[in-house]
Amino acid sequence: MRTDRLLPVLASILLAALMPAAAAMNGAAWTPGAPEDFLQSMVGHSFGQGFKSPVEQVNVFTGTRRQAITSNAYPWSAIGRLKLAKGTGNSWCTASLIARDLILTNAHCIEDEDGNIIRGAYRFFPNMVGGQARAGSDVVHMWWGTSGVNPNTRAQDDWAILRIRDPLGTSYGTLGVKTMEFTEDLNLHLAAYSGDYNGGLTATFSRDCRITGQDDRGALLHNCSSTKGSSGGPLLWFDGEQKPWVVAVNRGERRDGRNESLVNIPYSHRHANIAVSASRFLSTLRSILGAR
Repeated sequence: MRTDRLLPVLASILLAALMPAAAAMNGAAWTPGAPEDFLQSMVGHSFGQGFKSPVEQVNVFTGTRRQAITSNAYPWSAIGRLKLAKGTGNSWCTASLIARDLILTNAHCIEDEDGNIIRGAYRFFPNMVGGQARAGSDVVHMWWGTSGVNPNTRAQDDWAILRIRDPLGTSYGTLGVKTMEFTEDLNLHLAAYSGDYNGGLTATFSRDCRITGQDDRGALLHNCSSTKGSSGGPLLWFDGEQKPWVVAVNRGERRDGRNESLVNIPYSHRHANIAVSASRFLSTLRSILGAR
């Protein structure tokens, strides 16, 4: 597996974007409709059922609206589980297809605490449901936003773009990437393989959440709920035609000095979850695609 690094360059113009592409699968495309009806029918599971109390990683807030993703339709088909080289063989992050052979996740999923790449086999499984996926592909190349430093000290650049061996985006679809000005009324949704539902073997969907601010280094604060395994999950914005756009990537939490996640707490900036803005990696993505 080859690895290298391209430093991110901030997009010079807001609202710059790479377009989403619906999957070429049966039932993969959708027609525009009411957002409530669209999200409820496409995700395929009622809200709030089957979740266990998490023990680590990311905060869960009171009043959250989460459900399991059991649909194999686009755009959920483009979101998958990334098996990591580190750990005991059961370590994972979330990743999403952003080009036919590129996936987006976090740098800390592939680095150790010293900022060194963890060598080994990484494999992406799109649209895994209940531990079952129809396809998988190995990671063969990497670009990332942190190197030689603990990614926890550079949360604003905790992104990674990975090339997979097979062009799964052709059949599973790809998500668009867009930089946006985050306003209080911008409605977002987080899709991720959180460990508190089915052991992280089925993705969950935290809906109707917001970017609430940013820290002094530029990392975004948000109130989408999730748990261990959600690192790398896309924060999605659906436009007026219900096309999905990745505007940020989930990467962690604020624990207020505690060792474990905070569960069923009211949201506050002290207890916020953290994300990386698409503006930190969009130019790198454009460079990768332009070099084909």
